[in-house]
Amino acid sequence: MNQKQKVIILIFLIFLLCEFSYSQRYKGNDLVKDMKEYEKHERGEEYSRLSVGEFFGYVIGITSAYDEVFFSTPSDSTNGQLCAVVEKYLNENPEKWNESALNLVTDALKKAFPKKK
Repeated sequence: MNQKQKVIILIFLIFLLCEFSYSQRYKGNDLVKDMKEYEKHERGEEYSRLSVGEFFGYVIGITSAYDEVFFSTPSDSTNGQLCAVVEKYLNENPEKWNESALNLVTDALKKAFPKKK
């Protein structure tokens, strides 16, 4: 393995560590707070752009990272549809809001789009 390959692997490992660290700090209650702002945005009400971006970005990021690992989203699914799936799951399961955001998003997507065998 040459020096360039070692550097690339090191950068990749640091990236994974950062992603894991962030996903553990972002809790379910944080996700729900941001989702509530996303719902305001959908209704055309005044909303926090930062919170909407956080919710949207987190859902799409988790989908991109874990699609075909834990769930299988249809190739024609839209970002809005993926957010709606998570939104519905969160609204139907308030008893789970204390769990990690990562678990909530992956559980919602697994339920809606089970992994193909």
